[in-house]
Amino acid sequence: PRKQSDRVLPEQPVITPPQAIPTYTDEEYAGCLKDAMWTRAMTDQLMDLCRRFSLHFPVIADRFEPPIPLEYLKARFYTVCRLLMEWRRKAATVPLGTTPQIESPDAEADSGFHYDLEHAIRRREALEERYRRTADDLREEMEVLVQGSEVEKLQQAFMAVQHPKSIRCRSRRRSFMMRPTSSSHQ
Repeated sequence: PRKQSDRVLPEQPVITPPQAIPTYTDEEYAGCLKDAMWTRAMTDQLMDLCRRFSLHFPVIADRFEPPIPLEYLKARFYTVCRLLMEWRRKAATVPLGTTPQIESPDAEADSGFHYDLEHAIRRREALEERYRRTADDLREEMEVLVQGSEVEKLQQAFMAVQHPKSIRCRSRRRSFMMRPTSSSHQ
């Protein structure tokens, strides 16, 4: 008979802790979050999905209506967070009863909420290009690598014949020849 303590339990699934997704008032939305490409309903839907799915953007992109590329959803989320932080920081320093103004919606703050949309798009395109390669493309790439290593070996052999007393230095990134200096001949 096995004891309760001898039982092996399956590993518990990893549960992502809930993220602090900011909320905003009508005044905050009107003051700093209006965007020509995003309606209030779309922004609300995005923030709700971010709360529900703990910032798992592939899932959020799958559920978002109308379909919008993942990179644009991330860009909007981080822009909302950054602008809200700037707005609230300024609201804490302006006199009561006045409305804080953000100099430029594109102004970057040291908030950690910067998302480089262009870089993300280039990265995705490069990955898609890599996955579209055919077996012939891979074979051709391997042939070029083999030819390159053969050329490198021939160059090393030639240098060994031309400069037999040279000291060979090799590093991971490159190989090169060092000639003895005149002081080392003494």
